[in-house]
Amino acid sequence: MDESVTRIGVVDDYPIFRDGVVYALSQESDFRVVGEGESIADAVRICDESDPHVMLIAISILGDRITAVSEVCQRYAKVGVIVLTDEDTFESVSAALGAGARGYLLKECGARELNDTIRVIAGGGTHVPPELAAGLLFSQEKETSLEQKAPQSASLSDREKQVLDLLGLGRSNREIAKELGLTEKTAKWYVSIVLGKLGLENRLQAAVMVGERTGR
Repeated sequence: MDESVTRIGVVDDYPIFRDGVVYALSQESDFRVVGEGESIADAVRICDESDPHVMLIAISILGDRITAVSEVCQRYAKVGVIVLTDEDTFESVSAALGAGARGYLLKECGARELNDTIRVIAGGGTHVPPELAAGLLFSQEKETSLEQKAPQSASLSDREKQVLDLLGLGRSNREIAKELGLTEKTAKWYVSIVLGKLGLENRLQAAVMVGERTGR
């Protein structure tokens, strides 16, 4: 068995989407799809028969999805599970990670992000999209006093408030510059001003603050 190739199982209850994922993975020379299915039972069967390194689970029903993740993670500790879904709620992320998933991706992601995430998980790492990780961090660390600083946002200018909102969406300096018609250098300057006024240490804290305030 060639250990330089990452063996992948794909479970999705929408065949047309599953076919697209399998096709995209087949274009990568270091990937091999070793099993496909549409249910919890299929996920277990693939692990039994094909010993995958990574299992993509994209079951649409949340309860079934979490059960599938839990079944695979409890029985096959070495398999890295990635949940692929269109649900971008912190509750769904928390449930998936709590069941043992090591990766979480939205179905709107591109092939490159999917491939990169599979390689990270196969290497023993974890992955959650930055825009979801910020809210997850807040839900796990409620003792943080960031909410006490929220009223200071009233002292921000209209432009600074726009920058803060974009930080809450996980935007980079380049993306902020493009959306607001600024140079990247000016966008970086605005980010520094916003963080300074709010007494925040980094962009992640800004994203957490916005997420808490807006319920994202």
